[in-house]
Amino acid sequence: MSLRIKLVFGIVGIAFLVSGATGSYFYFQAKAGLYKSLRQELQATATIAAKLVDGDKLQTLQSPEQMQTDKYKNIQKLMGKIAQSNAEFLYAYTMRQQKDKVRFVVDSPASDDNNNGVIEEMEQPAEINEVYSNPPKSLLQGFVTPSSDPRPWKGKWGWTISGYAPIYNSQGESVGLLGIDMSADRVDKKLYTIRRAGLVSLILSVLLAISLTVYFSGQFVTPLKELEKAVARVGKGDYSVDVQYKKKDEIGRVFEYFNRMLQGLREKELLKKSLGKMVHSDVVEHMLDNRLSLGGD
Repeated sequence: MSLRIKLVFGIVGIAFLVSGATGSYFYFQAKAGLYKSLRQELQATATIAAKLVDGDKLQTLQSPEQMQTDKYKNIQKLMGKIAQSNAEFLYAYTMRQQKDKVRFVVDSPASDDNNNGVIEEMEQPAEINEVYSNPPKSLLQGFVTPSSDPRPWKGKWGWTISGYAPIYNSQGESVGLLGIDMSADRVDKKLYTIRRAGLVSLILSVLLAISLTVYFSGQFVTPLKELEKAVARVGKGDYSVDVQYKKKDEIGRVFEYFNRMLQGLREKELLKKSLGKMVHSDVVEHMLDNRLSLGGD
């Protein structure tokens, strides 16, 4: 493998690793920041919305038959307005905790969430006292203090991230919670934008690294190739080589030393040819090797 190719692969590899590591770091930092921002938004919205719910009326809703009453419909209408207050919200709902069970009280109104023109069973509101199985710790915490899911999780309605806040009655007692769901698909869209920007940055970094490598390798490898050809010719006995390199850098000094060596070889070759006409070749070699000494040689 030639030196130029080694340089290209080496520098591009380093650029890829550095850009990839840097991009990954900023991606995970951005991801953590995005989740933190979403959690704060959900938590703050749930806290404000929970104050709009009449806790005393919510306490009186105990059976599915009450879903046709004005009291239920008014709270459900409020849940619909809360869910529609932000394009990224899916549902708003209220729950209560009875012993070790979490149960729905007032759910969001029925809606065509998948936009297929039909309100399916999954899109119908949960009935009063319908059990919500396997609630996350963040939801249970929401009965006591405002909270939010640390990460999206998969429930009955798909992947969501939610915020919760307690609902109080007129005596200041917690009688339930208000929850707001956001689709994790919308979170993924935000992360996709970040990933795409990181990928574009990585590609640009690699392309720039390739361009710079080709340029600098040309500045470095091309004169070395010329020197390589010159050395090969000298090795075959051709001392008429003439190599020039005008830049005063490390490569320039190598060319200077080579030219000095080549000049010395030319002088020795000239002396060898001149003296060879008068004395034996062994004597010439003896003289050129500086092995002369006083005493009659």
